[in-house]
Amino acid sequence: MLEYDIEVTEVSEDLSTICFEFTDKDKLRWAFQGGINLQDPRIIQGIFSYNENSIISTTTVSNSMNVIGYRAQILHFGLNQFETTRTRAAWQEKSRKMLYYLMMGGNPEAV
Repeated sequence: MLEYDIEVTEVSEDLSTICFEFTDKDKLRWAFQGGINLQDPRIIQGIFSYNENSIISTTTVSNSMNVIGYRAQILHFGLNQFETTRTRAAWQEKSRKMLYYLMMGGNPEAV
C-alpha cells in the first residue's frame, strides 16, 4: 500500500507550516513537520519521523529523515498569470480534459 489516510494536525494560512500524522501497514505512527518553500512554492520540505516502542524494554527509539518533494504540475496556483484571456481559456480547457480523464475516464455520458 502506497497511500495512507492522514490526520492533519496543523496548517498555517500561507502553508509554510504543515503537520500531519499517519499509521503505516506495520503500525508505525509517522509524523511530518514541514511546509511549502515560500521562495519556490512548488517545493515541500520537512522531516518525517516515527517513534517505535521497543518490545524488549520501555525505551523509545526515535527515527527521522529529511525529505524534499516537488508538486506535480497538473494545475497552477492561479489564473491571473496568463497574458490574455484566450491563453487562459485554452489552459482551462486543456486542464478540464486532463481532469475529466483522470477522474472519470474521459467524462463518459451518464448511463
